[in-house]
Amino acid sequence: MAITALTPDPEIVQRKPPSLNLKTVLLWALLLPIVIVLAAPVWYMFAKAFTPEANQMRFPIVWLPDPFTTANFQVILFDRALPIFRWMFNSVIVTVVGTTLTLLLSALSAYAFARLEFPGRDLIFGVFVVSLMIPSVLQIIPSFLLMRDLGKIWTDLRLDANPLLNNPIVKLGLDGYPALWLPGAAGAGTIFFLRQQFFGIPRELEDAAVVDGAGRFRIVRQLLAESLAL
Repeated sequence: MAITALTPDPEIVQRKPPSLNLKTVLLWALLLPIVIVLAAPVWYMFAKAFTPEANQMRFPIVWLPDPFTTANFQVILFDRALPIFRWMFNSVIVTVVGTTLTLLLSALSAYAFARLEFPGRDLIFGVFVVSLMIPSVLQIIPSFLLMRDLGKIWTDLRLDANPLLNNPIVKLGLDGYPALWLPGAAGAGTIFFLRQQFFGIPRELEDAAVVDGAGRFRIVRQLLAESLAL
């Protein structure tokens, strides 16, 4: 059997590296200052992390640690007055549970607006859309008052006397995690975008799931997974 030698493409062999023309120089001259401006605060943060606290506010700015030290990290990690790991745990639990709760409630609401027929559906959805025009800063005080009043109801019902219900993870009020989860648990923006995603999924897929015996919650789960994959 004859073996045919592979010959390189002449265009690849003769290809030359891009030349440094005026357009490239101008592009670098425009982008390089932007990169420096964006990277300078990040470098300043890392430099001050390894600089003694007494030297951090010196002016003019010193861009290198002088002298280099890791004492700041020792204070943060081992000083009992600074519970850094508790702060990390708070950030993780607030983020994970809050995101899961928002996605779950918003997906159920979006499915109802996209697929179910019930009186006042379009009116209620219109109210949700209008609420998007309300700045979030205006919702801080109503959310505060709502969680404060829920905390009073929680106390009046003596639910805080139960050791299991007095846990900050489930306790209603200003001193519990639900105060961070509930005000934004079903965001109008998330409901709006998921509803539009559900509209983009063919109804035949839902009909096929119903034929296979799937219930509403399984259909929502499959539609949500399909929406996130798009």
